[in-house]
Parts: sequence; C-alpha cells; structure tokens
Amino acid sequence: VSQLAGERRVTILGVCQRFLKLAWPSFVAFYTIVILLAVVIAAVDFDNSGDPDRDPDMPHGFGTGVYFSWCVAHKVSFGEVLTVTPGGRTLVGILDILGMLHTYWCLAMLG
Repeated sequence: VSQLAGERRVTILGVCQRFLKLAWPSFVAFYTIVILLAVVIAAVDFDNSGDPDRDPDMPHGFGTGVYFSWCVAHKVSFGEVLTVTPGGRTLVGILDILGMLHTYWCLAMLG
C-alpha cells in the first residue's frame, strides 16, 4: 500500500501512531475487563485467609489475585500462584482467552 501513488512512506513512527490511533479503544476496553475480572477473581479465589486448609507457603490475598490476573491476561509466567476454586478457574480461562483474542484483534487492526 505504501507504494501507491499519493501514499506517504511508511516509517516506524507512522506505524506506531497508526496503531495507537486505531487500538486505544480496544486497550481501554481490554484493561477495564482485566481489572474487573481481577477484582472478581481475587474476591472469589484468593480471599481465603480464614481457611484452615490453606497452604501457608502459597501467597493469598487480594493483591495476589490482581497480580495473578494481570499475568494471565498478558501471558506472563506467574510462578506458584494457582486458583483453587472451580469458579476462579473458569474466570481465569475466560481471562486467558480474552488476552489471546485481544492480541490478534490489535494485529488485525494494524494490518
């Protein structure tokens, strides 16, 4: 497309500007969903500080749930943090799929 008559030359700065111009609504929606799911996952799965059966070596709490959700959404290794309830695992699966779809959506908008 850059070789068509009247088109400007493609530069890395131009590609970045085009990407930000096209993708910012998608990023706002994605991060809103990530934060909302992180709060729900933290409340459902990681707030079991009063549970006598919890593993004392595994970190639990609201901050751990948010950290875990952020890592899942961005495909980053999250160490030894695991969900323990079926509801938490379901929400993590949804978050994982949303993370993958958002990557492909942004690439499709750029192309």
